Amino acid sequence: MAGLTLKGTVNHIGKVEAPVESNPDFTKRELWLTIDEDTEYPQTVNIEFLKDKTSALDKFSAGDQVEVDINVRGNKSKDGKRCFNSLNGWRIRGVASGGTDTPATEPPTDPPTDGGEGGDDLPF
Repeated sequence: MAGLTLKGTVNHIGKVEAPVESNPDFTKRELWLTIDEDTEYPQTVNIEFLKDKTSALDKFSAGDQVEVDINVRGNKSKDGKRCFNSLNGWRIRGVASGGTDTPATEPPTDPPTDGGEGGDDLPF
């Protein structure tokens, strides 16, 4: 399945957990992301980051605007009577809010001149 991208506000970032005692190398970390904020019914979804992807959440905190690339996963129960779905995050990046990005430094509007005779800035 092709990956999906969700854009929203970080609501909560959980701690790194090892949910399976028999496999301590398997770790997960949950991100709660509020999406559809400009609608009457915003949604908060749980996205799991697994193994080495858990560290991708380190530089984010609640209130940050982000885009998260996810894969949708699902399995049937052994008896075939239930289906379980999960959203697995594999990349997250910050999004500037308000759409008013400005560069850190503004380029000069006029080239500098040395004030020499004839206005020629070239040394030769």
